[in-house]
Amino acid sequence: MRRTYIALLLAPLLVSAVFGIFALLAFPLMLLMTCLIALPLLLWLKRIERLNWWIAVTGGAASALIYILLNTLTPLTYGVTPDIDRLIDSNNIAYLGLGMLTGFVFWWIGIFRNAAFPFVSRSFPVGALIVLPLAFGCTYLNHSLRGTYVQGRVTSIDVPPTQSYRTGQATIQLTAGSVIHADLSNTWPSSMIQGRCVHVENRWSTLRFRRVYEVDGPFGGGVDDC
Repeated sequence: MRRTYIALLLAPLLVSAVFGIFALLAFPLMLLMTCLIALPLLLWLKRIERLNWWIAVTGGAASALIYILLNTLTPLTYGVTPDIDRLIDSNNIAYLGLGMLTGFVFWWIGIFRNAAFPFVSRSFPVGALIVLPLAFGCTYLNHSLRGTYVQGRVTSIDVPPTQSYRTGQATIQLTAGSVIHADLSNTWPSSMIQGRCVHVENRWSTLRFRRVYEVDGPFGGGVDDC
């Protein structure tokens, strides 16, 4: 089992390398999820002799999904409310894909052809090639769900946001010339937004299952030229 335990450490280390310098933050978090979720799952699956490659991939996806749900739906700081509308976004798709990749790397290094797991076939699993289209699919979704930014001036606040009704609506004249309607949170008083130049994010809405515009914030530094 020594090889397996080394793989539990090595797999998140190798996969976290995709974050570049930010791997210094990503690796400890991935290692924590490995200890809390993957290790108990591994011991249970070994006991029932179920450790095929697709189970490892599924386990990696499950670990990523638990992190996504905790990160998205649990307030991390006082006063921050869960935002289920951002559950489906490019970052979460990337986390899910990296979770599956971590599971597969772990299986390849720590389980495949390991004498500690005689119940695992020593033949190369041809079905594992499905990992390739899954990777391309996650990459495509990651790019297609990425938020983009535009800028413009708020011409009117149609529905003011309140504490009880968190999201309002504003009409914005974009710098490019078109007029859009954008969500407006209660982060800023109406006096800070009305007539001001703002940054607007075009993002995917989970609840509405389409792209929406959302006011990201007014121009800073006293700048009001858009």
